[in-house]
Amino acid sequence: MKLLIALLFFQLAFANESTSTMEAPKALPKFKATFDSYYYDFKGERPAQSGLFDFGNTTLKMQFFALQYQLSPSWTLMGIAQHYENSVITNVTGFGSSKDSSQGIADFLVSGVHMQLLSPSVILLTDVGLSLPTGSIDEKNPVDTTGRKNYPYNMQLGSGTLDQTLGVTALWLQPGLQVGGRFATILRTSGFNENGYRLGHQFKTDAWVDIPVANTGLTPRVVGYYKHRNRIKGQDSTLRNPFERPYLEYYYHDQINWDVSVALQYKKDFTPAVGFKAEVGVPMAQDTINYDDVAIFTEYYGTLGVTGSF
Repeated sequence: MKLLIALLFFQLAFANESTSTMEAPKALPKFKATFDSYYYDFKGERPAQSGLFDFGNTTLKMQFFALQYQLSPSWTLMGIAQHYENSVITNVTGFGSSKDSSQGIADFLVSGVHMQLLSPSVILLTDVGLSLPTGSIDEKNPVDTTGRKNYPYNMQLGSGTLDQTLGVTALWLQPGLQVGGRFATILRTSGFNENGYRLGHQFKTDAWVDIPVANTGLTPRVVGYYKHRNRIKGQDSTLRNPFERPYLEYYYHDQINWDVSVALQYKKDFTPAVGFKAEVGVPMAQDTINYDDVAIFTEYYGTLGVTGSF
């Protein structure tokens, strides 16, 4: 989800800028830099049906730095650097609780964005790119006194593989209303990583309705997503103890998550080239489907962002 969040936000930022420059395109070349920080607060909702474990309070912090370069009115190149901070409380039956954490640089994204359609009421964008394996897949579990055992897959920062990304974004614009949708996928097609596994393909659909309040910078929103992640193939070479397999079975089966949230966004342009954005959101409904029926639900999320063009 982390990489697809980055793709979604920067597609929307690109589309919003396009609506403001339809009648007076800026001179080329054009650069745009964006920094965004996300915070998610989660809470364990359901224990694993096996009774072996459940999750407690969980937080995720993500920072994205993006640089865009406009090649032409219809093509833009984009690179996104990511930094993650994961913190998860895991309760293991009979063994107590542990607080797991990892942080660092994640996989780097490069992509090309193509403006397929630009009209006063409809925008259609497509993008194709690569996810470069710059994130660590060797985050160690401190519970293991030998120092050789890796954390489970959810605590790793990267994929360890060169992956392809594809996406399409559509916007319908009316006075006082914006309706949008996006479908995006990460295709894991480059073989196994150096630890002997490959993350599953990921498919995600986002939809949103924005109702800007004139002259205030405020936008009430309803946002939702549906995500399907395929199972991991192979197995981390440090996690092959057969007694540990039941605790990891979750990852070797498909997982589905969905969420519908209400949010409030605030935007402020300090100059034509420098802007600020903040958003807070709370889920109205959400659920997950997976092998263990274990669930971590979002309590709330918040974002802050600044943008500069030059």
